[in-house]
Amino acid sequence: MKKIWVVLYSFFLVFALLGTSYALTLDSVSGVWNSASGGTNINGLNTNEIRWGRPHYGQTQQSGLLFEGNAPPSLDFDIDEAFSLGKLTHFNFPIFSGTGAESTTLGIELTFSDPVYSGNFEFTFGIDETPNAPGPPESDDFIAFPESYAKQTFEIEGDFYTLQLLGFGDSFDALIDEFRSPEGGSNSAQLWGQITTPSNPVPEPGTIALLGIGLVGLGIVRRKRVCK
Repeated sequence: MKKIWVVLYSFFLVFALLGTSYALTLDSVSGVWNSASGGTNINGLNTNEIRWGRPHYGQTQQSGLLFEGNAPPSLDFDIDEAFSLGKLTHFNFPIFSGTGAESTTLGIELTFSDPVYSGNFEFTFGIDETPNAPGPPESDDFIAFPESYAKQTFEIEGDFYTLQLLGFGDSFDALIDEFRSPEGGSNSAQLWGQITTPSNPVPEPGTIALLGIGLVGLGIVRRKRVCK
């Protein structure tokens, strides 16, 4: 019976170590619009709400984007697990042709308490300002990633991670890579991301030592059975 418990413990130790996940604690997310390409009457740079374009006759509002970062105050999630960075709102109002922005860059600041880290990341969103006529759905405007699944790599205490944008949606189960908004109103959705690491991280020295103990336990039991 004792031998069985040694074997079970050794297997549990080995597979528990191999399956260890790397958890992160995110304290806050904030963002500001750093730049815009094309368009006229750009307002709100270096704030979390950017507007562009010259309102059409009889209109008073510009088109634009608003980003409201999540402030959990803390959110625990694992590496490779999707999480919401915040809510993105698209304002789509009639503006004169040629005055709409073609793209805009969002600077996102992530602050972690475990591991302790604060970093800034920039992602560019493409803007497709369609003609206001002949009407919906042809007049709908679009926000999208110029490059599918935009990503950026960063380093914490010698370990490399990658922040990747996954898409827009109210939940991770129904993500889209293009954000569509009807003319004359606004539309909102969560912006989802994921943090990954290299596919084959090198185990910590302590992990290697504990793994060795588990393997030694298996070896001892095997030798005793052979010697009988």
